[in-house]
Amino acid sequence: MKNLLFVVFILFNVRVAYSQCSTSGTNPSTTVSGSSSCGGCTQSFTTAGSPYTPSMTSSVNDVYCVAAGETVTFSTLQWTLGTLRVCGTLNITSLSVGFPGGGSNFARIIVERTGTLNIANAFSLQQYTGITNYGTLNFDNTGSPIVLNNDAYVYTAHKWAKTYFDGGITTNATANLINMGKMYISGTATINSGAGSWCLERSYTEVVNLINSATNGISFSSASDAASTAVINFTGTQTLNNNLSGSAIKYCRNGAGSNPPSPANYGSGVYSSTACASVVPVVWGALTATKKQSSNNIKWTTLQEFNNDYFILEKSSDGVIFESISKIKGVGNSNIPLSYNVEDYGLNEGVTYYRIKQIDKNGDFEYSEIFTVSDEYSRGFLIYPNPVDNSLTQLFLENHSNDHIYVTVYSDLGQIISSGDVKVREGEVVDVFAGLHNLSSGMYEVKITTNSNVHIEKIVIQ
Repeated sequence: MKNLLFVVFILFNVRVAYSQCSTSGTNPSTTVSGSSSCGGCTQSFTTAGSPYTPSMTSSVNDVYCVAAGETVTFSTLQWTLGTLRVCGTLNITSLSVGFPGGGSNFARIIVERTGTLNIANAFSLQQYTGITNYGTLNFDNTGSPIVLNNDAYVYTAHKWAKTYFDGGITTNATANLINMGKMYISGTATINSGAGSWCLERSYTEVVNLINSATNGISFSSASDAASTAVINFTGTQTLNNNLSGSAIKYCRNGAGSNPPSPANYGSGVYSSTACASVVPVVWGALTATKKQSSNNIKWTTLQEFNNDYFILEKSSDGVIFESISKIKGVGNSNIPLSYNVEDYGLNEGVTYYRIKQIDKNGDFEYSEIFTVSDEYSRGFLIYPNPVDNSLTQLFLENHSNDHIYVTVYSDLGQIISSGDVKVREGEVVDVFAGLHNLSSGMYEVKITTNSNVHIEKIVIQ
């Protein structure tokens, strides 16, 4: 029996201190739930006729929802009043932003933890408008910055949230850019607004070029908390025309950018001439699951640990419902690579899913990505990856025998998605999902019929 080895490299998660960042008090749209499921919806978007042009202009009390597991595409979203909650995946080609009018009127978008929002064009946000992100927010605005004016805001609202600006960001007047998670700015970030317009919790920000034209334009919410460092990594040039503030902020050179910033107005912050790692509980290295004769060998490494108490290894037969199988004490604090190892003797047929729950000494926790192990080499073939990213939906079948192979893909309701002969010679790889697009998140079954057996494997599309 050949061993199957999956190696997954994990981007680190960012941990946040108690929140003290906030948007301007005159903006009523900042009260958000941050829950993992959509609720309280008065309106609903569906995929019928997509892409199409919906309108959010009727009432501030309207709550529109994109449900978890649903993928919706808008050619243009007319966005003036009300709340849009994204629990699934929403693709917006063009965002047309109106002016809510002030007072108790506002327009807000909330990307929930299960949600992904992709916006393809650059735009400007005005007073009483804002986007709060608990999941994944992508601004595909290459060539032009997103512009925030007055009390408008973009709020990366929690440790697990990730926000990407492909074309830069500009903040004017009393606008707010708040980061409590991870923020990646591929273009130029320009700060033209007043003190605290950029507010950072314990977080990680990566930016190419930074131009700060406002005194104390970047601040830290709790400078007295020495452990709650926020990191800004530069990869290009830094023009700091005015002082920054916050002794708990590290400004770090990551690449061939100017060194030190020009001029050196980084105020009370700490400047480093080399790249900085983010202050996180655990920086993950490799996670591996290896099939052995009587057990699965689970290994993982940490590249850094901060205030780490222990790990819980969790296991699942379907990638959805997990159970705890082992508790492992963490080192606590370390700046060197560390390895952990667990033998799982409770073997499942087919694919076994694993994830690691990491718990801080203060009780906060994070999950690693899901990784898998399978016994498929012993059957002469291998299906991977599992889970499958629904933005790619590429599922590969690798043959290690000369058997005739017939593959059928079923939905979770038993409907046949695709079927047919798969012509793959020994050692070759084919895409089982070739020709399939926009598959919804959920559970699927792949039935593989060969000359000698029939095997059904469950596949999770995330």
